[in-house]
Amino acid sequence: LAHFTRACLYFDRAKFEEAIQTFTRALQVDGTLHKAYFFRGNAQVRLGREREAIEDYTRLLTVNPRHAAALANRGYLVARQGRLDAGLRDLNAALELDPKYAGGLYFRGVVRETIAQHDPNRAQVMLREAERDYAAAMAADPVMYKHLDAELERVRGKLAGNRQGPDQTPGLKHQALSR
Repeated sequence: LAHFTRACLYFDRAKFEEAIQTFTRALQVDGTLHKAYFFRGNAQVRLGREREAIEDYTRLLTVNPRHAAALANRGYLVARQGRLDAGLRDLNAALELDPKYAGGLYFRGVVRETIAQHDPNRAQVMLREAERDYAAAMAADPVMYKHLDAELERVRGKLAGNRQGPDQTPGLKHQALSR
């Protein structure tokens, strides 16, 4: 437990490489400390190591398939790799476990909006669902997701057929994942 605690301190101080190494040591000492996979995955993301983060979230989900945040984070990262429908499946599963999980709602909205950009046949449905996800994320955590007002208005404009100006869809850019 001492390694895990130290790793969390490194993470909080944005010393992600040290956090990863110390989470790894914590897992070597106590293989049942499964939450270390989640936090190590988050540290991997901060260093741009998305493949390794997906592996850590998957390891955690092997022993705890009901970890909503790990499902949401993996889903978002899988979608960033271009596997939009696979990412959406993980996000849907996360939200079945925790329907008011604001981070998962936001990520699912981003993925749905990205699907709408790439698949005209599903665009209207995905935009409506992204709109609902953004509104639900704001309701679930109004402090963290207050910035979604602009995204909601943009999606509503697209639904109304108003395509004035450049598209400012957030897309699947690097986002701070849930902790």
